[in-house]
Amino acid sequence: EEIERDQEQLEAELRKWRRMQRELMPAAGDAISNSAPCEIEDEILFLPSDFSAVQHTELGLTHLVLVEQSLRQGEANDALRDLRAAIKHSVVLRQQKRKNVHDQRPNTRAQQIIKSADNMKLRWATKYRHARRCLATLAFPEVDAKYPELHDQDMWMKTVDTAHTLGDGQKTEGWIWRVGPMGRMEDEEQGEWSLELDRVQWFRAMADKDRWQEEVEILEAEFGRCVRSFRRMAAVWGDLARPQTKKGYAAYAWRQASMFGRMEKEAIQKFILAGGEDLTATPE
Repeated sequence: EEIERDQEQLEAELRKWRRMQRELMPAAGDAISNSAPCEIEDEILFLPSDFSAVQHTELGLTHLVLVEQSLRQGEANDALRDLRAAIKHSVVLRQQKRKNVHDQRPNTRAQQIIKSADNMKLRWATKYRHARRCLATLAFPEVDAKYPELHDQDMWMKTVDTAHTLGDGQKTEGWIWRVGPMGRMEDEEQGEWSLELDRVQWFRAMADKDRWQEEVEILEAEFGRCVRSFRRMAAVWGDLARPQTKKGYAAYAWRQASMFGRMEKEAIQKFILAGGEDLTATPE
């Protein structure tokens, strides 16, 4: 149902875009209308980068080519910025794992976090490569010089918190640290830029940490209320069972008391397994 709702919203946005295209790109109407039918998520937007250089002239898209070139440059620069941050994040996570993580369970958790960071790195790399391909299609001047092709070996950096070993001085970091707005900075400016990037990353991480801490505290409070509720219900059913003279009523009440008692113990055990404190002594 959620997917269908998203598809409907996407279709509405596409119809709106097609109406704008009729005004901005009237000569491209035939190419758009003759496109093969497909699923909404596979629809081609028919931006200038979706046409050849010859078609740019034939369809009168020259002015829109310049607009998309500017937007794609911004997209590529943003992707490089986020890629650098993701690489630094991944490097730091691996360093912390080597230093501080030893047991199997924390090691598995750390590996999952590192994998998530690596996925973010691939995400920004994919975004940069897409923007670069579009710039090449748009015949952007000096695309190879300003936005080189990105290879996997370019996406790494030297460690900053450990001493370099023999041979590290001969290794050079990928071009992503020298191209784009950062590549035109002096050493001091690069340091300030990197510090600002780290500061932004730190504040974002701090905000995430605060939200996660709040969620943990909420869940702990809910678990505590759950345990107290089970304990209270067990006591209530026990109080109802004791004065009963009818065996059927008493048996039912004791069964209910036993059920809530088991639920209390299970909740406490699961909370402990999740890393929480023992709630056995939780006050009513």
